Amino acid sequence: MQRSVFGKVLCLLGLLALTGCGTLATVGTGAGQVTEVATLGGVTIQGPDAWNVVPAAGGGVWGVRYAERSRLMLRTPDGSEKLLAGGGESAPSGLALAPDDAGLWIAYRDKHPEKSLYVAHSSDLERRHEIGGDSDPLARIYLEPAGDGVHALWYGERPHPAHPEQVYWLWYNRIQNGQTGTPQRLMQGFYPAWIVDGNDVAVLSWYRGDKGFKVASRLSRNGGEFGPEQKLRETAPIAGGISTFKSQGRWFAYWVAQHGQDLGDFRIEGLRSDDRGENWQPFSWGLDGLAVMNIDTAVDGKGQIAVTISGSYQHREPGDKPKTWLVTSSDNGTTWSEPRLLRDPKFAYSQARLGKVAFLDSGDLLVLVEDWRSIRPALHYWLSVDGGKTWMIEDRPLDFGGAAHFLNPAPKSIYPQGEDVGLALERVGDDLHEREIVAYRVAAAKLREGTAGASVDAPDPARLKARVEAYGKALMTEDYLAAYAMFDPFYRARTPFETYMKTQGRINYQAFEVREAKTHENIGGVVVRIVASVPPFMQGGKRFEAMDRDQEIPMIWLWIDGDWYFEYSSESLGLRYTRY
Repeated sequence: MQRSVFGKVLCLLGLLALTGCGTLATVGTGAGQVTEVATLGGVTIQGPDAWNVVPAAGGGVWGVRYAERSRLMLRTPDGSEKLLAGGGESAPSGLALAPDDAGLWIAYRDKHPEKSLYVAHSSDLERRHEIGGDSDPLARIYLEPAGDGVHALWYGERPHPAHPEQVYWLWYNRIQNGQTGTPQRLMQGFYPAWIVDGNDVAVLSWYRGDKGFKVASRLSRNGGEFGPEQKLRETAPIAGGISTFKSQGRWFAYWVAQHGQDLGDFRIEGLRSDDRGENWQPFSWGLDGLAVMNIDTAVDGKGQIAVTISGSYQHREPGDKPKTWLVTSSDNGTTWSEPRLLRDPKFAYSQARLGKVAFLDSGDLLVLVEDWRSIRPALHYWLSVDGGKTWMIEDRPLDFGGAAHFLNPAPKSIYPQGEDVGLALERVGDDLHEREIVAYRVAAAKLREGTAGASVDAPDPARLKARVEAYGKALMTEDYLAAYAMFDPFYRARTPFETYMKTQGRINYQAFEVREAKTHENIGGVVVRIVASVPPFMQGGKRFEAMDRDQEIPMIWLWIDGDWYFEYSSESLGLRYTRY
């Protein structure tokens, strides 16, 4: 719609976002069938290494978070909290955890007093092992327990002495019997990946070689020196690094390659090895062209493998929302099922993202997806007793008593604990910004019975027109409090009523008529006719005036909290507060 002088005037006055113009919490809790075990507190940074939660060997959970950008905090299984690093000139970043029978290994990088990499164990936090040497470590770190010690892998930016143009390298070190080893420069790259299987370690990397991009590896057998570099496969640029897992003696590695001139031809490429990394064969999960957001894997130790893949086809279909697929294997990855879309396509107006998967101690397969069909993020679950071939429970929201949650792509999120299932989540309020890290527990029996599921608030299409008419009446009678209360809760969480009122008061509404009101699930599409006038006024030393205007305006209304609410959006600013 071409913007007229009248439209510019309405932008200045803020016609309740009807013209596509813009202005510009408390975290919810709740009580449901899922039990809160521990609240770690808020995080002030976002990203895969902002926090992590892992189960403790003796029960309870370990939790580590960046409470502030420069303060790294440890939450112990007994509920106490300790400062690991930060304060003063200290500037920790990055995070890796490795639980063992004696407690928890923790790794992080610190820039002060000098840039280095530190590892500490919960049994003696005062003793910090400096393992980075002169690698100039960066904040991508991995740990794996090794007997009475720990393996560490990271990447650093110390150029090779003989090849100063080669800046980024993967480095390895090990702590054993309380003694810190010597850092080893292994291979070029900045996507560290590895498989630790007993005393064998395979480190994988992707980088540009003399003849193009390649994936390569180096192997250490029985704790010995790493062997020569082995090229595994030539490939295209990759997005997000290499991931690995192992199942019944078979090793797997996969990544998302970006083919094509515009790097928009996405392909999930994989390799598997039956001889502990000596030889590798390719495999595929399909979904070519999918812009992958997240992949999660689970194995049951008996040859069953489950994979969730979340992403969208936005490069082919602009506006496509993230969805989640499931791929399974019952023969230890020799063959794979076709990818199966987990959610009904009728909910494609919203995201279904960051799928997580785990085999429970009972052998049941649990899938968890961050689902936005109800406009707020809800965690929906699927439960199978046959490895995902059929569903005992399908697409049911977990009952957190009304609280909303995000999944984080880095932490595992699901950890079986005997007859219970542990969950590590980000609880969030309607500002969809402030979040606190919470560990939950739910009985596996409740998941099987379906009693852990929340009731679904079904939209009422018949109520939409009356709701919009009530909004129009509030405008015409200058009942701004009533009008404000009909905006979506995400706008109201970020915009106090006093701020909203600063945009009101100069527009005179003569007519407000609902011309069309249609619904699809939780979305209402409305067209209204308004007749409005703006008396002449001065702003910024300029005089604005406009004639009366009669026009039709589209609106989006959302079913949430048991009623329809007007979705605030600004076409000119590209701003809205909803994220479904």
